[in-house]
Amino acid sequence: MVYIITREELKEIGSRIKLVQKAVGYSNKKMGDLLNISEIQYSKLLRGISQVSEDKFLILHRELGVSLDFLFTGYGQREMFALREAGIMTEIDYCVCSNEMVLYIADLPTDKRKEKMLELTVLFQRLLMTL
Repeated sequence: MVYIITREELKEIGSRIKLVQKAVGYSNKKMGDLLNISEIQYSKLLRGISQVSEDKFLILHRELGVSLDFLFTGYGQREMFALREAGIMTEIDYCVCSNEMVLYIADLPTDKRKEKMLELTVLFQRLLMTL
């Protein structure tokens, strides 16, 4: 049995891929390069104008650790990135979280940075202990 993906489903898949892109902080060009397609083709993929071949899903899964269930169905958005080992953050989760912390601290006044950095480091360590 062959299942034909509708235009609406393609748009939903494109939206989920855009969420992944935002989470990892990649540009359209970098995502296109990762998927071995042009930036224009990647833009079409995001808008649901072009089909997504199976190999693109596998690349996102293998290279970024993205859950195939999330890509295909949208289920498990909180678990968008598949855990490589139970109880441990993925490298992507760690990088995204670390990156957000750095950006947050960079926006603080200079005299508050060290204090907030120590506070966030303690909170981050507690978070890691709970996973």
